[in-house]
Amino acid sequence: MRMGYETKGEYAVGTFSFTVIDENREEELGTAGGKRRMAVRMYYPVLRTGVIDCERATVLTPTKQEAIKKAYHIGKKVMFSLAADCYENVPCVPGRKFPLVLFGHGYQGYVEQNTVLCCDLASEGYIVASIGHAYEAVMNEYEDGSCDYYDKTLNRKLMSPFLPLLIAQSKLLKKDLTIEEAKKAFAEFQDKYGAGMLGRTDAWVKDSLAVLNRIEQLNETEDFRLFHAIDFPLGVAATGHSFGGATAYNLCLRDPRLVCGLNMDGAVYGENENLTMEKPFMTIGCRENRNVEVGALADTKAPAYYVAFDGMKHLGFTDAKFLMKVKNFVGTLEPERLRDEINACHLGFLNHYLKKDETAVIVKNDDVIDVISRNVQR
Repeated sequence: MRMGYETKGEYAVGTFSFTVIDENREEELGTAGGKRRMAVRMYYPVLRTGVIDCERATVLTPTKQEAIKKAYHIGKKVMFSLAADCYENVPCVPGRKFPLVLFGHGYQGYVEQNTVLCCDLASEGYIVASIGHAYEAVMNEYEDGSCDYYDKTLNRKLMSPFLPLLIAQSKLLKKDLTIEEAKKAFAEFQDKYGAGMLGRTDAWVKDSLAVLNRIEQLNETEDFRLFHAIDFPLGVAATGHSFGGATAYNLCLRDPRLVCGLNMDGAVYGENENLTMEKPFMTIGCRENRNVEVGALADTKAPAYYVAFDGMKHLGFTDAKFLMKVKNFVGTLEPERLRDEINACHLGFLNHYLKKDETAVIVKNDDVIDVISRNVQR
């Protein structure tokens, strides 16, 4: 299946990939050893007149397509690719600066899993850095031509004891809990079953900060692609899907450069029971996952939002919504309707809290979403 679409914002979108190596950390996963490294894909605004007659970028190489099909048990004869509305290595908009958004994929996801969202944000005037975590994505490809694949030994380490964990998780999700009760119940679940995930939360926060630090360094150079076009005085935002969303939450808790964040259907893992959120934060989720997500509304001094979608499943918050039709995986909400809703949530929130546009409509109820908010000035 070849999926194509058009961005709707003022700008066309450029993209390129690069590698960040964290010289301060040794790689703990896989078998290759060496320093921890991250694969990063940038999405950024370009003039629409600058891409006339240009060919769209290929964001999923044939090798990565095969890795994704194998990981998600997609038939070998099923061909799919993302005809993304972005262009490789075209110049950024001259003379302009744009705010930076860090994006995190889900556990065993991949850097390009939300290319539609990343392109839509770039088209509306944001620079997006999508971060790939070594051995924890389906596959990462690096500038030197090397690659790594998901470390399958993690399944046993992170999901043990498997059956009791699944039973406890199922019971937790089915309970009718208040926000405070849900936060407490998830903390108890995490203490009993989440030791492995806690360690990876810390690692992903360090990965993201290593990328942010490197981008800041490159921003000081006068002529390195687009990094000089990032408006760092505005601060930085983070968003992500699943475990990437939990990482966004923990980044906002821990680093002063992050001014706001969003989480798409991620359980709020992290050693954060004694921390109070002081940054605006939005959680976007499936109703069925409410009890592991809504705790982000507790222990916050800043505006907090929880947006609950009807007719959605976990993978539906990724580009799988456009590439798959299995409703048990991606939900029943139509792809273009979901795209509009996710964009509205991100752009209203980011325009208000990152670009400081006080006229931006942050989020509103409609026929497919309900909104809970706290600490919001009316």
